[in-house]
This record gives sequence, structure tokens and C-alpha cells, in this order.
Amino acid sequence: MTCEERDRLLLADDEALLRQCRFSACKSSGRGGQKVNKTSSAVRILHLATGLDAECAEERSQFANRRIALKKLRLRMALTLRADDSPPFSVEPVPSSRNPERRLPWLARVCDALARAGWDVSAAARSFGLHPGKLERILKRDPALWRFACESAAKRADACRARTEIGEEEERAEESGGAERRKAQA
Repeated sequence: MTCEERDRLLLADDEALLRQCRFSACKSSGRGGQKVNKTSSAVRILHLATGLDAECAEERSQFANRRIALKKLRLRMALTLRADDSPPFSVEPVPSSRNPERRLPWLARVCDALARAGWDVSAAARSFGLHPGKLERILKRDPALWRFACESAAKRADACRARTEIGEEEERAEESGGAERRKAQA
């Protein structure tokens, strides 16, 4: 996916985005008393092209839940869809969370830079010309971004650890096999 295509998805108006999605409503549990059991106010939206989904059952109104689910879907797209051709950009100034037209593409580009750096904040900070602590403070301003960056770094570390353990097991197997062959030859 190109950066331009992703930005078009992130900045599409609600109706255009909903045309690309499968929308379902159901009854929710939780607050709301009897009304919860009578109305289908919970919402699930699945973006067909990417397979990403978002759910919302926070409000008593289906319309309000749909609006919140679309916000969640856009945020998930910004965090998970990586662009192959993300151009270099300045991480500062950090856009306000009240301005989604600037914030969502900014989040996506920061995630692209972190992904290119292997989710290493220090390496990504060097690519931006920042001190690692400064980039970390910028990332922590947005809890969803910080959580996603930490989870992605942990997944990468787990994968590296698993590859290392597999390599060590193979080395041990080769060593034990070599020792057995030497005993058999003697």
C-alpha cells in the first residue's frame, strides 16, 4: 500500500469509508437498563479491503456508536497499515488530537519510521535527528501509539528470542550428534 492510498483511507469522510465496510449492529450488554435488551445499539465495522475491524457499544445510540467505531477503525488503520513509500518528514510539531486531518497521517508516518527501525525508538530517533528521550516523550503523548509501539517491539523481541532458541537447540543437537559419532568411531 502506498502512503497516498493509506492517507486517502484515513481522511475519507464517514459515508465513503462506510461504503468500503461491512456494518453490523447487535444488542449490547452493560449499562442502559432495559433499553439495552430492546435495541441494537452495539456496532461492528469491518473494512473489507484491509480486514481491520472496530467495535463500539459505549453509547446507547447506534448512531453515536457508529461514529466512535469509525474513529477507532481509522486509528487502527493508521497504526497497522504500513506504507512502502513513506517519505521522510519532521516529527515535530506534534498535531493535536482534535485535528484528525493532520494527526492520523502523522501517526501512520511515525509508525512507518518505527517499523523501518525495527521498532527501536533509539534508531527511529536518530533517523528524525532527535534524542531518544524526546521521541519517547512524543510517543507517550498518544497512549494508543505508545501502546502499539511497545507491543510491536515486544513481538519483535519475542520473535528474535525464539529464533535464537531454535538456533541454540540446533547447535546442541549437532554437538550431541557429533559426540555420539565420535564414540561410535572409537
